[in-house]
Amino acid sequence: MKFKKTVIKKNKIFGNSSQLIIACLKDRNSYTGFISCGEINNDKFNIIFKDIPAVFGKNGLGKSKEGDNKTPEGIFKITGAFGSTKPSFKLNIPFHITSQYDYWIDDPNSKDYNTLVYFQGDPDSKWNSYERLNNPLYKYAIIYDYNKECISGLGSALFIHIWKNPEVPTSGCTAVSEKDLMKIIKWLDINKNPILIQGCMNEKIFIQDNMNEIKEFLWH
Repeated sequence: MKFKKTVIKKNKIFGNSSQLIIACLKDRNSYTGFISCGEINNDKFNIIFKDIPAVFGKNGLGKSKEGDNKTPEGIFKITGAFGSTKPSFKLNIPFHITSQYDYWIDDPNSKDYNTLVYFQGDPDSKWNSYERLNNPLYKYAIIYDYNKECISGLGSALFIHIWKNPEVPTSGCTAVSEKDLMKIIKWLDINKNPILIQGCMNEKIFIQDNMNEIKEFLWH
């Protein structure tokens, strides 16, 4: 995978970031692809990790509603990570240690929709739908801000987490092996304003930084 510059429309998130995760599906209807990670230094993109195998939503790219089994397309801010145990290495991003009482709510009718909630009672009495974060696939996970406004029904609980295996798609999340996920988490630095760019190979993503400098990134 090669990353090139050309033209891009304004996007504040991108302009403030020097650390990128680029997730590429093979095509819009595929659930397989790759992740590459890199940093922008003096207007150059330096690849740190290249072509990490990944799986995505079973119905491909372009999430538009809860339960469509699609992966979100676009540019998103990485806000932190969570897991059942804290990694042994030094962390440079916010990290939440989960327990049996931690849930991410995907019930569109709940005021808690698309938020992390700690609750010691019976979850079925409180929500119609929820994700238990005390889950082997969520042993470690990266959080990005899809639907940060928590708009009901737009989609929720989208993470980068551990895959079941390279042949099994997700319900919309991005997933990689535990080994690869750990090296990405170790590399992430919240002070570098990391972002996730999610799209298809051979398709252009248009953005523009705060200095109004015109750039375009495309992979091929």
